Amino acid sequence: MSEKFSVSVIIPVYNIKDYLMDCLNSVANQKFLNKEVILIDDGSTDGSGEICEAYAAEHTDFRVIHKPNGGVSSARNQGINEARGQWIIFIDSDDVWSNPNCLQKLYSYAEKHNLDIVRFEYQAVNEKLEYIEPRSYDKSNIEGRVMDNYELVNWGISGEWFPWLYMIRKEAIGDLRFNEKTKFQEDIDFYSRLFASRELRCGYIDERMYLYRKRTASITTTARLSNLEGSFSLCDVFYNESIKIKDKRLKHLYVYYSVMMYYWTLQTIATDAYYPKRKEIIDKLSIENLRKNALLRKKQTSIPYKCLPFIYLPPAASIWLTKYKIILIQKLK
Repeated sequence: MSEKFSVSVIIPVYNIKDYLMDCLNSVANQKFLNKEVILIDDGSTDGSGEICEAYAAEHTDFRVIHKPNGGVSSARNQGINEARGQWIIFIDSDDVWSNPNCLQKLYSYAEKHNLDIVRFEYQAVNEKLEYIEPRSYDKSNIEGRVMDNYELVNWGISGEWFPWLYMIRKEAIGDLRFNEKTKFQEDIDFYSRLFASRELRCGYIDERMYLYRKRTASITTTARLSNLEGSFSLCDVFYNESIKIKDKRLKHLYVYYSVMMYYWTLQTIATDAYYPKRKEIIDKLSIENLRKNALLRKKQTSIPYKCLPFIYLPPAASIWLTKYKIILIQKLK
């Protein structure tokens, strides 16, 4: 078990047997050879664990770790702890790498520029791996050069914090781990703490080599009070991390996110999935207190004028106003 690898691929697995083989095959098809693939079976009950065992029996660079169910953060953490590679990359067990040279491209680019972290791009697909939700963006200002933390967070991530879009030097992660108490948007929590904790040499490759399968039954598409709670909790995460940051640009950006997470989560409550229970949600999550914090923090950053009314107004009025805006937009289409 002392063997060293260039890259450790970490795949959390939980009750995903219908899509698991697509993922495993895309990893096995990678032309990059000096890798280990760590399958963390997080207490699956649908046969996914047995699929992992069978696959590992036929692929010597795959190994399986079975653990009681603890959630995706605990699975990723165990993967980090077990990893023997110089670099770490995650892939979700219902997604795939569309390019067999994905690992090679990321590794070669990172080594060439002596990076700590390199980010690439994704394409959203449906359950049949058909392209959906066309994305349009311009990140030409960060291609082909080494960036600092602020540049990657502001222009490279640009609000999309997905954990599987990075290859990270294990040394750069250090003792940082995913927060196992956070069940939603745990990726934002992890990476916001990473970029606030140390200066990194960052890179970016504008290639869509990851297919992000958007399933109707996934946690990100299911209405849960805990999802809102996790989203609102990021207001404090960003603000508390901003206090540690020396780079004034990054500090300002973190305070901005601490306020905007309040605004963005209010917008979510206005959707059909949550709106009928808005009064209960406001009380249970003490949203009025969150609003007061947002009002204090907005003085330290620049918030778009169009967002300010939703921060100044009481939560119930802001949610109603957002709902009215949504209905009006739909009628105008």
